[in-house]
Amino acid sequence: MKNKLIEDKIGVYFQQQIDKDFEKIEKLIPYPLILSELEAMTSELFRLLHELDNMKILPVFSNKNGLIQTCNYAIEDSQSVIREYLQLTICEFEKVKYLALYGLLQAFFVQQDSLKTLFKTCLKREIDFKNDYKELYQIREIRNITIGHPTNKGKNYFLISQQTLKKSHYYLIGHDESDKKKGQEIEIIPKMILDQQNGILNLFHELINELEKMKKSPAANII
Repeated sequence: MKNKLIEDKIGVYFQQQIDKDFEKIEKLIPYPLILSELEAMTSELFRLLHELDNMKILPVFSNKNGLIQTCNYAIEDSQSVIREYLQLTICEFEKVKYLALYGLLQAFFVQQDSLKTLFKTCLKREIDFKNDYKELYQIREIRNITIGHPTNKGKNYFLISQQTLKKSHYYLIGHDESDKKKGQEIEIIPKMILDQQNGILNLFHELINELEKMKKSPAANII
């Protein structure tokens, strides 16, 4: 019993050291710049679409105003989820860790689906995450097997290793039909958040560039 208490104290000490190192690393990552740039993109897109509508080039505001606004607000709202996740201290995260993780992964999914709808609405183009945006597709898959369909993903099922769930990462355990186990460490910070933000930013730039081309070529009315 005494040895067990000593082991627990040592474990707590080392976890505290890991948390301190993680906080130092987190401060070096330019999240505020990335978050602000993405939030500015939603405003730029809204302005550009309104301008194209007034020019009668792309009348999405006249025909699909509600859908466009819904997508924009969904991206902004889910961006707030990501920002609030990053602002959680280690102690705050421990109190709400499952709520925080579920919310973060769902926010990623909502952002991607909103951009997919914007591309289809404005450019009549389907986004193929699996083949063209592999990092974003990987995030979709992680969301699906972690919180989307953990008990019904083909012939496999998944669970979060509860004791490994930290703000920066968690360990996902998969089982197949023969009950064989396979583990995978999921790195939330910095990898997943940076992959999501960079991927969404690239999609925004791509969408806005295409709309700018339409603005310069008024004959390109696609809707």
